[in-house]
Amino acid sequence: MEKDILKALEKILLPVTEGWEVKEIKVDEEQEEVHVHLSYNKDKIEIDGKKYKLYDHRSERKWRHLDLWQHKTFIYASVPRYESDEGLKTLEVPWADTHERMSWMLKKKQ
Repeated sequence: MEKDILKALEKILLPVTEGWEVKEIKVDEEQEEVHVHLSYNKDKIEIDGKKYKLYDHRSERKWRHLDLWQHKTFIYASVPRYESDEGLKTLEVPWADTHERMSWMLKKKQ
């Protein structure tokens, strides 16, 4: 049952793509907030058909996401970095633009 709920939440709430998975979901009833922690589970990154070895992960970032009922929702992730021919780069996340602290789904609702 718990896995079914988690799968439903992934489909409804998050644009999680290959390589990303929900690590933990915390609900703070008092603050009416949902905190979704994601992790990148691959050791290589493919960009434009080229594969790069994972270099490390940046410190954890936080994005404001689409509300779940009356609860504010936040996404947390340590975004991986890789070394390309042009130097060290950070992987783009599938839920927000670079340097943005708000997810695409939340921006669409405004």
